[in-house]
Amino acid sequence: MNKVLFLTIILITICPIAYAKDSKSDYKAIENLFDSYMNKYNRYIKDRKLPKEPELYLDSIMLMSSSNSATVISSDDFNVQVTSFLDSLINQGVTYVTWESKDIKFLDKNIAVVSNIAIRYKGNGDVYNRVGATYFVNKLSNEWRIAAFAVHSPNFTGSL
Repeated sequence: MNKVLFLTIILITICPIAYAKDSKSDYKAIENLFDSYMNKYNRYIKDRKLPKEPELYLDSIMLMSSSNSATVISSDDFNVQVTSFLDSLINQGVTYVTWESKDIKFLDKNIAVVSNIAIRYKGNGDVYNRVGATYFVNKLSNEWRIAAFAVHSPNFTGSL
């Protein structure tokens, strides 16, 4: 068999395996990003201190919701808004938040869409509310970060 043809067949056979391995580690890295997200926010709810690490966002992020038009903000300014938002949840009796679901879809090797539903709980264990959010995440310098997100109804059941 021709050496070039043999090498081509080997590469074609190996490449999908290598990509599958990378996508599994990327999937886990994105799961870890959103576990860190929840841990960071719950730590603030508990201690009123927002840890700087891990960094969750790119330097600038876009956010939108049904009550606000799309806006781009620096991650530093956004973290200030996050603490104000979490303070308002604390004042309404929220004591912790969990993910009900996390749905990760890859658009490319360094871009994914993550649609989550969060459940916010009161101190007595009752559900305060549920909220949906869909995130665009981007892999830069081998780290996944949130680039944009939209807050929406938790009843979104569409397939991404």
